[in-house]
Parts: sequence; structure tokens; C-alpha cells
Amino acid sequence: MTNRRSFTLMELIIVVVIIGVIAGFAVPNFTKTMRKSSERNAVVNLIAEQGASRIYKAKRGVYWNTGGVVKNLADINSTLGIAIVPNNIIYTYSSSDGVNFSAEANVAEYNFTARISPAPVTATNPCCVVQGTCPTLPFCGCSGGLTDCGGTCADLNTDNSNCGACGMPCGAGKTCQSGVCL
Repeated sequence: MTNRRSFTLMELIIVVVIIGVIAGFAVPNFTKTMRKSSERNAVVNLIAEQGASRIYKAKRGVYWNTGGVVKNLADINSTLGIAIVPNNIIYTYSSSDGVNFSAEANVAEYNFTARISPAPVTATNPCCVVQGTCPTLPFCGCSGGLTDCGGTCADLNTDNSNCGACGMPCGAGKTCQSGVCL
């Protein structure tokens, strides 16, 4: 008769439970780390794009003027002479006058968009387009006459969800005109 050693069912169940508990702690931390990593990748590439735009301006006297048309990564790389790799991030660039520009990186997988302007890199440049969606970047704020309604920019004169004031929706069948639901 041979002496065979094996694990009992109870021992196997305990091991599976312990592995499950460890995984329960590891997965959320891994996801958070991946979000931050994607944000850092986007920021580094936006800073490179900003630097290439400054070199372009130094050579030509103006930033790359796209006439307000939003350009994609292939156009950005070829025009600015850089080689940004997308890594599941959508990069865009636009300038309506050659005096200013806006470059954005949209990380669809983690639902956030970072933006950089020609201003020096600081704690607020680059920034996050929608408040609270980026892991570490600050909110860009609203521009062009829009109002910050809890991290979402709204035109209080025409936005049916925020007519006249943030959080004041127009009722069914009404539209916001000049800040009044009609």
C-alpha cells in the first residue's frame, strides 16, 4: 500500500478564498495606477507637442495656423516634426489665428481629456477639460462666456439643462432662449 498525500477540499477552498481577497485589493489599485499612467503619458506628449509648436513659431513667426480646423495626430506629427505614439490616446491640435493654439489628449478608455496651451507649463497648464475626470490634473475652467456648472461648462442663455442658472432645467417642450425657458 502506498502513502499518498493530498490536499483536502477545505484546504483548497481556503486557498481560493485567500487568493480572492488578495485580488480584491489588487485590482482597484491596478486600475488607479493605469489611469494615472495614461494621464502622465498624455501630459508628457502634450508638453512635447507644446515644445514642437514653440519651435515651429520660432522658425515661422506664428504657431501652426489650422484656420480653426481640428487636426489629428498624423497631421500634428508631420507638421510639427515630432513622433508622438498614440497608445490609445487621441491627440488633437487647433489654432484659428496662429497667435494661440489648443492641444488636447483624449483618453477614451478612462474618460478624460487633458489640454495644454502655449502658456508655460505650470500646476494649471496642462489641465483637465471636465472637472473631476482626470486622476491628478486641475480643471481648466470655462471660457468663451460659458459658466462652470459643477465641472461642466454651460451656456446659461441656450442650455436647456442650465437655463439662466446652473441646475435650472427647462420643462418638457420648452427651450432656453436668452436665459429664459420659453
